[in-house]
Amino acid sequence: MAPKTTVKQRKSTACTKKSAPVGELNDSKHSTMKHFIPHGALPLPEITLYCTVWMSMMVYLVYVVIEASNEYKDHLWPGDFSKGWKFIGRDKDICDAEWEFWSNLKLEMILAYCLHSTGGLVISHYLPMARRWYYPAFTVAFLVLLVGIKSVLYVVAVCTIFYLTSKTQSVSLVWTTVLGILATLQFETARNFQFQFLSSNPDKNEIVLFVTLMSLLRCVSFCLECCWHRQDGAGVTRDKTDKPSPSFTLLDLLLYNFYLPLFANGPVMTYKDFHTQFHQPVQLLTKPELLTILWDAIRTLWWYIFLEVYLHYMYSAALVREAPVFKGLSAWTITGIMYSQLNIFLTKYVVLYLLSGLFARLDHLDPPGAPRCVSTLYLFGDMWRYFDRGLNVWMKRYIYIPMGGSRKGIPRQITGSFLAFTFVWAWHGGQVDNLWWFIPNCLGVVIEGLAGVVSDLPEVKAREASLSESNRRRVRALFGSVTLCCLILSNLVFLQGSEPVWYYITRVYWQGFPVCPLVSLCAFYCCVQTNMELNRYKRGKW
Repeated sequence: MAPKTTVKQRKSTACTKKSAPVGELNDSKHSTMKHFIPHGALPLPEITLYCTVWMSMMVYLVYVVIEASNEYKDHLWPGDFSKGWKFIGRDKDICDAEWEFWSNLKLEMILAYCLHSTGGLVISHYLPMARRWYYPAFTVAFLVLLVGIKSVLYVVAVCTIFYLTSKTQSVSLVWTTVLGILATLQFETARNFQFQFLSSNPDKNEIVLFVTLMSLLRCVSFCLECCWHRQDGAGVTRDKTDKPSPSFTLLDLLLYNFYLPLFANGPVMTYKDFHTQFHQPVQLLTKPELLTILWDAIRTLWWYIFLEVYLHYMYSAALVREAPVFKGLSAWTITGIMYSQLNIFLTKYVVLYLLSGLFARLDHLDPPGAPRCVSTLYLFGDMWRYFDRGLNVWMKRYIYIPMGGSRKGIPRQITGSFLAFTFVWAWHGGQVDNLWWFIPNCLGVVIEGLAGVVSDLPEVKAREASLSESNRRRVRALFGSVTLCCLILSNLVFLQGSEPVWYYITRVYWQGFPVCPLVSLCAFYCCVQTNMELNRYKRGKW
């Protein structure tokens, strides 16, 4: 999930042997099966009913938003639209500044990715020792053309500061450095003072801000891995499988940070994983690997076209921005708009992460995968585990586990979760509005972990055993519908700000009581049951 810094920019059953530790930030795609919860089967007519109700409601929400988009188009601000594709013959909603920014740079970025990968493949086979020089040099040259030499030197200077910090072998100093630099980027006065020396073009300065924030995550990863490698007894608990990287030079940091496919948008890879995979012996891509890359290219193109066409018909963001129009819409339409915004956010990162991942795999890297569909997520823990998988691994490895993880008792686990979420909140801008995103997500993860502990108590297991597998699933789905509602509302605050979400809550859950809340929870219950069935079918392999 990319940092959200300015308005213009860019956010079980009784047969389960062991519940998740309290507040645990779960591992990457390689541990998917560890978290699989086998739900009991339901009668075919019942699950068919749930799926039909849920899908019918989704289709209806799309319909009412399209109708509102057509009806109120002339009442919306013209600056929120651009001329769309000629063959569609409609204007396009351009309110999502992050999507428009990268979409406008798509040709330059894809050309740079292609040249980067082609040159890398040639050098890998004829001058393999030069690979580690070529990749950062190419990215730096591309950035100089894009934002100018001063801006590039600024990012390099940030990396150099972190490299010097890593030489002290002090974990505390690493965190002091990252928090200090983060503060200078997130406080507007300090940021403007720095960036006035870089460029007078605000768009270029926003690129610098964006890539610097992404660089902070990678620099922290490099520094902490370096400290842990060089200091025995560093006072942190790491994974049993941890094998420290053997090289921590400035060139290693620049290679890691300026690797172009993952540089601007991620996903984030830890330095340990990047270094290990990058320095594997160079081999030709196998036929299955090439087919996988080709399939991801097709998926990327499909989702890009899908989102572009979607924005020609669904003016959800523009409707939210026009408060008088938004507040005059029906409860169904407002619900559809909110749900639409979640899916736009998802699709945007599916495109960005798939594109980055397919070029990274050309270099035999295995970055975290694209986000899982938000419609299949109803637990806070799953949202963090499966949406931005790389950020989840980063939070777990560098904050949660060093604070004790699941091995130091419940208080340390809760503290680790709280600190991890606090850092991510600050990294996304630290706005007061986003506290309504940060606090519910943090509490949700912790409460779900506590629920897992409670479910392991003998008394609870005995009561669960008195229920059939189908009834246990129904009870869990009932609780899941509540967590899904809270998850959607908290993440909408991140996307829309607090004011539209508070209005939505007031309109639907207060003024519409009791009919609207009951219909909403019924829909969420059908959604959770549909997701449980899908998860049962896929056996947790997302």
